[in-house]
Amino acid sequence: MEGGVFLTGSADIRDREAASTRTPPVALCPAAMDAIGFKTVGPGDEHAWFALFAAVRAEELAMDEWDAALRDSVLRQQFHAQRSGYRAQHPGASELLILLDDRPVGWTIVDRTGPAWHCLDIAIAADHRRRGIATRVIRQWQVEAAASRATIGLSVLRTNGPARALYLALGFRVAGRTDTHWELEWRA
Repeated sequence: MEGGVFLTGSADIRDREAASTRTPPVALCPAAMDAIGFKTVGPGDEHAWFALFAAVRAEELAMDEWDAALRDSVLRQQFHAQRSGYRAQHPGASELLILLDDRPVGWTIVDRTGPAWHCLDIAIAADHRRRGIATRVIRQWQVEAAASRATIGLSVLRTNGPARALYLALGFRVAGRTDTHWELEWRA
């Protein structure tokens, strides 16, 4: 896939985004040998990203019984509002499709512009979860953040037990709590 970048263990994701070439994949987790990569979201990727967004968010919001036109309308509004909000608050954030063997299976939005990086969003399609994809993405961020002497912060819904468990297992610590979210932070 043109513009794809793959986890190689030592190269910085930002450098690989700019290169717009694919480097040979090297698995970060020995048990998971699928090629995981990234593609910077461009104008031609809107359809694929929205399809992933709609599938993930419709599941989260239990929208199966909704009228299809209403569901599509609400999801499109959320998609555009979320992207606009993130872009306004974090203009330097990278919007990336997460690829598995050159196929989009998720996305992430991460702001790596300062000493405190912020993961704004990461999601994996339901049929690709529990395969170590998010773990490999986050571990790569940790390698790069450590090399840059940066921390990584994120928010996770209090009700999202699987995500909280993943982040805590990867060394994130609770930095704060609200009524709806946990604020987590990772330091090398």
